[in-house]
Amino acid sequence: LTASGTAATYSWSTTATTAAISVNPTVTTIYTVTGTSAAGCANTATSTVTTSANPAPTICMVTTDTSFTNNIVYWDKTAYANADSFIVYRYDVSSSGYLKLGSVFKDSSQFTDIKRNIGGPNGGDPNITAWQYKLAVKDNCGNISAMSPYHQTVNVQQNNQNIAWNAYVVESGQTNPVSGYQVLRDSLGIGDWRVFVNTSGLSTNDPNYSLYPNANYRIDALGFSCNPT
Repeated sequence: LTASGTAATYSWSTTATTAAISVNPTVTTIYTVTGTSAAGCANTATSTVTTSANPAPTICMVTTDTSFTNNIVYWDKTAYANADSFIVYRYDVSSSGYLKLGSVFKDSSQFTDIKRNIGGPNGGDPNITAWQYKLAVKDNCGNISAMSPYHQTVNVQQNNQNIAWNAYVVESGQTNPVSGYQVLRDSLGIGDWRVFVNTSGLSTNDPNYSLYPNANYRIDALGFSCNPT
């Protein structure tokens, strides 16, 4: 911001005393400057710096596709009237930071993570481990919001009849939507999933494991109310 005209001294609401200042507000802010001449005459002006109309967005759910090959991030696009696009990030253990995976236009409420080369050769593979995702929104002025709180996926581990998984986690300060877990078994390995236990825990035991040598197991986290358009 630059004060026009000529003055002997300047006084900004930021406490700066130069004719021009640089600001980077996180919320829309009004700045005031007073110019005073050598004779003591003063004049005051204001300027408003408007920030992005979009706050940090919210992820609704992270799940997998039907083949359990890729993670899918869901959100509600209708909550962001000034959106131009949505940007998705995944946590990278090596750099201890969130890496940008890509973006989708404002008319989408989902992102499928196929970016195996980002964050290592198995980046985002739901069969390897659990992953944390964040979301940002870019508005139609080009401003990018802060990242959303993360959602962390569920990963299942099986050791013979013992099945265990990590909790579906959301970042501190957010309400976890999960009310419990449902364990399903595809007894013959043909995609015929049947529920055999509901639990609030993170492990179970299949007493009929020996009867189904070709069985596959799946965990559904329950309690979500996502309606992405």
